[in-house]
Amino acid sequence: ESMGISQRHELKSRLTILLMHLIKWAWQPEKRGNSWRKTIRIQRREIKDLLDQSGSLKPYFLEISAAAWSNACEDAEDETGLPQPTFPVECPWDMNSQVLVKDWLPE
Repeated sequence: ESMGISQRHELKSRLTILLMHLIKWAWQPEKRGNSWRKTIRIQRREIKDLLDQSGSLKPYFLEISAAAWSNACEDAEDETGLPQPTFPVECPWDMNSQVLVKDWLPE
């Protein structure tokens, strides 16, 4: 069971990092660069690997997505200097058709 707990923690952590970088990409277009793109790619790859390894994580993924979004907004506030109300209360992007899609990036 501890394996499941650590995998869930890793999944939430990676999703938070992914969402924070997507937020920065969307809200600070003038600062976009290869390092952000690389972080987004790596986090997507690792999340996909986790979900492929453990089918039981799939329902959990949608459960944690709201909390991961909230965490990502807090972190993005620190990193961008933009006040948290700048960002929507709920994630504006679909988890399966956008957030986890290999080359998708917000405008």
